[in-house]
Amino acid sequence: MTVPDVPSPEPYGDSSTLALVICDHSGRKRCNTVADCPDPKPNAWPVDHVVTLVVKSFSEKAGPDVLKYLKNRSRSNDTVKKLMAWMTDNQAGEDGAKHFLKENKDIWTKWVSPEAAKKIEASL
Repeated sequence: MTVPDVPSPEPYGDSSTLALVICDHSGRKRCNTVADCPDPKPNAWPVDHVVTLVVKSFSEKAGPDVLKYLKNRSRSNDTVKKLMAWMTDNQAGEDGAKHFLKENKDIWTKWVSPEAAKKIEASL
């Protein structure tokens, strides 16, 4: 049974969602680690918020542009799931970051200045 996504509370921003998935988590231990599991069943890791925390000394030294980037940076659980699946399928390390930037311009360009976005795009 799945409960529909609901908007997340502040300060997580409009693009984040919460999803409550009720499923049999025993499959993780029984089947996820067994290559030839005879009867796999749907299971999932619980969905949670990821937040960025910085220590006071960093916030005092980082400058307003860095703090603005950290505050604006947000992506949905669905975006993260798709990226993680692509990284797993392609055995990708840092190429995952490049893939994210190439495939999700509409997301990350909101996090940076137009000048920074041009530089990032040029580097890809």
